[in-house]
Amino acid sequence: YARLYQNDISLNLKNGAFKKRLNQLLNDFQPDVVHCHFAFEALTLLDNYDGKIPIVVHFHGYGASKCLKRKSYIRKLNSHLKRSNVFTICVSEYMENNLRMNGINIRKPLILYYGININYFKSQIVPTKNDKFTFLQVSTLVNKKGIDITLRAFSEFLKGKNASNYQLILTGDNNPELEYYKSFASELKINNQVVFYGRANRTQVLDLMSN
Repeated sequence: YARLYQNDISLNLKNGAFKKRLNQLLNDFQPDVVHCHFAFEALTLLDNYDGKIPIVVHFHGYGASKCLKRKSYIRKLNSHLKRSNVFTICVSEYMENNLRMNGINIRKPLILYYGININYFKSQIVPTKNDKFTFLQVSTLVNKKGIDITLRAFSEFLKGKNASNYQLILTGDNNPELEYYKSFASELKINNQVVFYGRANRTQVLDLMSN
């Protein structure tokens, strides 16, 4: 099945063992609705569930972007979106329009924006606390956040400059990829200018951005 999908021939996520466990769980729990984050993962459920419980497919991430390049994904998704108990959420009208342009036959979705508390995250003019010009990236330290690209870009920026006048702060948990990025910064010879801050809560993010 994986090879067929890799070659964009077909997408089949049916799995007898998973179907049995899934249906047992749903029968025991009796949910009123099942909310599936990420469309591709929703297909795993939909390929193995034939019941009538309302299923909400929440589009965001690669299921609403990268996967759209595969015709087999679009065919499979459209086959399930025809079901009367399947509903959709998009995070913006732009996403809704983009899905339609790429051949996804969604009924009118609920638009549920990813909001930011603009009363909390306000631009603030504060006395400069840093003696260095600072770049800040707030994210997790996972590959899809492009940390390696940020490090390369910062390295390119520093060429021909007095590196001691600049710093790059990266937030993110001390996950297994941290050591790789530290090593990569050393390889680029920018490790003295890169600060791995660690996990930052909302208050700490505000402080970092303000400073």
